[in-house]
Formats: sequence, C-alpha cells, structure tokens
Amino acid sequence: VNITPFASVRGTYFDEDASGDEAARYVGAWGAKVGLPPLWRAWRVDNRTLDIHHLRHIAVLDFTYESTYDATKIPSQLLQFDEVDAADTLDIATIRLRQRLQTKRPSAVKDDPMRTIDLVSLDGEADYFPEPDRDNNGELWSELRLYSRCNLTDDVSLLGDGDYDTYDGKFDKAGVWLRVDHSPRTAYSLGTRYLRETSASSVTVELDHLITDRWAVLLQGQHDIDSNDFLDGTLVLRRNLHRFVLEMSLDYDEGRDDTGVALRIYPLGFSGKREYF
Repeated sequence: VNITPFASVRGTYFDEDASGDEAARYVGAWGAKVGLPPLWRAWRVDNRTLDIHHLRHIAVLDFTYESTYDATKIPSQLLQFDEVDAADTLDIATIRLRQRLQTKRPSAVKDDPMRTIDLVSLDGEADYFPEPDRDNNGELWSELRLYSRCNLTDDVSLLGDGDYDTYDGKFDKAGVWLRVDHSPRTAYSLGTRYLRETSASSVTVELDHLITDRWAVLLQGQHDIDSNDFLDGTLVLRRNLHRFVLEMSLDYDEGRDDTGVALRIYPLGFSGKREYF
C-alpha cells in the first residue's frame, strides 16, 4: 500500500472584490492519497479475427482525501468569474477504480515480435462528502464519472464517457466517439453527446493533422441534432517550440453570436492541449 500525504497553501490577489476594494485571500488544504497494489489475471486466449493474443486484466483501486480547512474570504465576498473564486471550506474523498484489459499484437520493431496494448480501458470514480449539507446539497455521493476506450484495431478506437446519477439512476451526460488514425499524421473523430439537463444531443466532427514535426492544425465543429443548427467551430494552429507549445485559435460560438481569437503558450508535455470531447 502506497500512502502519499500532501498539504498546500494558495494565495490570490484581487484588485477588486464584491465590495469594490482590493483583497487578498489565502486557502489552506491537506490530505492524502492511498494506492492499493494492482490486481491482475491472465488468460491464454487467441483470436486472429480480433487480433487478440492472450488477455490480461489489471485493476487498480486508489483513494484520495482532501480537506480545504480555511479560506480567509468566502466566495460571496468575491466577484465570481471561475472556479478559483469559488474555493471554500470543503471535505471530499475520491474513490477511483482503473481497469485495463490488455493483449499482445505483432510489433514493427526489430527483435520485438510482440507488443502489449490496452484492448479495453474502463475507469470509474466518485466523490464522497463527509459534510453533505455543507458541500453537496445534502447528498453523500457525487455522480459516478465513467471513462472508457476500446482499441478495435491499431487505427480505429471507440471512446466513451458519462456522468451517472446514482440517486436518479440516469445519466446526466454521456458521449461516444469513433476515432480513426488515418496515418501517423492525420486523425479523424466523429462523436455524439447527450445532456440530460437540456435534453439536447449534438454531433462533433474533428480533424487533427500534423503538417510537419513542428506545425499542426486542428479543425472542430459541433452540430445540434434536435434543432439542426450549427453550434460552434474552432480552428487551432499549433507550433511546437523548443520547450513550449504555441497555440493560435479562431473560435465561433453560435449561441453567444460571438467570434474570438486566442493565443496560448504552455510547457511542452503539459496538459495545455484543449480536449474537445
């Protein structure tokens, strides 16, 4: 069992709070992450049609507890722009189960005849609130968040995710996408998403192309199935610098009747790349 304790202090300066004055806020937190040893089992299964050569199931369970025990200013004293301003006293425990069904497939690398791949991935996590009345509208548990991926072939993948409300027994949102890696440089994606709150369904199409080793372009569009309207579109041009990534994007939002231009720079390898699904 691996136990990792942690603590943090975050300070934020606001040039104007809800009363119009300058303000500074400090938030303290502590917690621990507990990781259990992985459980696994292997089977001698072979299927040429599905390109399966043996199967191995791996399951990893971990827990994280975090207590935000003090905030010198509560959210109502600040102007609400994003989640940074919403930081407040909070106790939350997250339970996460990660599963992988792996197989072996032929490799193109010399002297390495077989390689291990994740045939199916399924991750699930949920939050437990020791103080539900204060932190989660009186409910002990959050929705169950699910993420899955099935690599049908080396070029075709089926992805899905969803938030399942265990109290109502229904999905608050769910999505499924088909991704095709046409070549090492080009990938296509087609997906659909359902939102229970608005009973809306949409289709998303994405093209991601690596022009050169340093330049890439991404084109994404979303269409509302129910109203038959174009919702939004994005054109992103990426440039890999020596240790950073530069992104220039053009965004159109039909709902807001707004067109925007953005410039982003983030460290290479950092999760700065936008996830449209």
